[in-house]
Amino acid sequence: MAADARPVRPRSSRRERHALVAITAAFFAILTLWAFLTPAFRAPDEGAHYSSAVRMATDPEWPAPGDGEYLASVHLMDKFGPGTRADERETFDELTAEAPGDSDRIDQMSQHPPTYYVIAGAVLAATDFEDERWDIGLLTLRMLNVLFLVPLPLLIWSAVRRVTGSPRAALVGAVSILLIPQVAQIGSSVTNDSMVILGAAALTWLASKVMTGDSRWRTLVAMGVVLGLLIFTKGTGLPAVPFVAVVMLFGRGRAIPWGRRILAALVPLGIAGALGGWWWIRNILLYGEVQPSGLAEARPRVPWAEGSGPDIHFYLTQFWNGLSASFWGYFGRLEIPMSSIVTDLLTVVSLLVIAIYAFRRGPLRRDAWVLASFPIATLLFLGYTTWSVYERTQVTYAIQGRYLFSAVVALILLAAIGALRGIRDERARVRFGFAATCAAIAVSAYGVILAFDGFYNRENNISPVSSLGNWAATSTFGIVGLAIVGTLVAATCTVTLVAMWRALKAPTPATAAAIPATTDGGSTPERAPAPR
Repeated sequence: MAADARPVRPRSSRRERHALVAITAAFFAILTLWAFLTPAFRAPDEGAHYSSAVRMATDPEWPAPGDGEYLASVHLMDKFGPGTRADERETFDELTAEAPGDSDRIDQMSQHPPTYYVIAGAVLAATDFEDERWDIGLLTLRMLNVLFLVPLPLLIWSAVRRVTGSPRAALVGAVSILLIPQVAQIGSSVTNDSMVILGAAALTWLASKVMTGDSRWRTLVAMGVVLGLLIFTKGTGLPAVPFVAVVMLFGRGRAIPWGRRILAALVPLGIAGALGGWWWIRNILLYGEVQPSGLAEARPRVPWAEGSGPDIHFYLTQFWNGLSASFWGYFGRLEIPMSSIVTDLLTVVSLLVIAIYAFRRGPLRRDAWVLASFPIATLLFLGYTTWSVYERTQVTYAIQGRYLFSAVVALILLAAIGALRGIRDERARVRFGFAATCAAIAVSAYGVILAFDGFYNRENNISPVSSLGNWAATSTFGIVGLAIVGTLVAATCTVTLVAMWRALKAPTPATAAAIPATTDGGSTPERAPAPR
């Protein structure tokens, strides 16, 4: 394949780079704060994820779906550990001596591929976690997941910049990840979702390169490797398969012959199939379904009464309410919700910006439709799986917004396209960008305060000072650790506000008169540069 003709876009200025570094530092600080803030095992399924990681560290054998059980020691941690003082906690070896072997509690993570748990188990083994207090091992894996998510602002910035050509939109896109506190709580807990989010973000960034003219073999091979690792991590990565197909078939302009499009699509899809697709084919051959449920015995089939059946209106209501609320922030084990006013406002405004402006006729319209295929495929996949469970058990399970986080970069890209088209005045864009930055930091702070109240105060109805004392007593590194992390968050968020204001109000360097999108040796109509 011929080398691509890369789009011409303004070079990044020093102020832009400073702002990006500040956003990344603030995101890291906020993720770390959440890792300290959330009590042990108070994130969705964290106990099961941790038990599976420990299993791979001590006895690396992956059970069949539904056959996994919590380690008895982890079950004790989950049941009694969160409220104990940190300095009174036992080492992992001591706890295992008290509760050896497995418990009778099902560990449903056996329904997933073992990729994340192999990595997490290796980290635990490398840090001699068995000789340390058990909460130190838990925090170690939380910080591993924090490191998985730290590249997110950089990937978002680069993807938005490539697709729109707008440095301002790229920076606002990067900081907008702070608008979703649920990403921070999930990403700082022990979960395989962090690897899925990182893999999907990297895949979307690679897709943005292909959509803007990069058809080099190394880019296509990289897409295949990332997609393969993504689908070998968790089933929620499977909607990325049709997304990659859409990118390769429709995302590179109309001038490329269909034969070349299909050949190019086979490269990443074939590599992904060899790396990760075989796992799902294996499931079909062994179990008769793509992903057997690890909780099938705990959620048995419940026949509907004669003359009754699934209620589509009830299901759609649950689907909308569950996704919209838990996408932005439903903390703990989904018992601490953000205000419905906040989540509904964020949902409606975001969807309206995308629906009204992103798909308007213009040079970015094709890109918008290609990007939309990722969240659409994810919604269809989630709808199919949750409807199947509802139809079988009469209960709606797993309708959680975190399963949309694989498409979060695509959604931010769509919002960036919509905002650029909806706001045309230069000064208005500067004001909007800074307002969005302030809103992102404010919503992030709101999520932290709400979760703190729910974790340490709401149940006991005590003063904030006493709640802070409870947090310090149960936190792994006590009041000193909390003071350091809190100071880091305040400092990085303040620097982000200053750096964003300086970068947004700075004049944008001029771009070329047109942005060519030549791919694979072919020719396509020139794209007019996107407004900045």
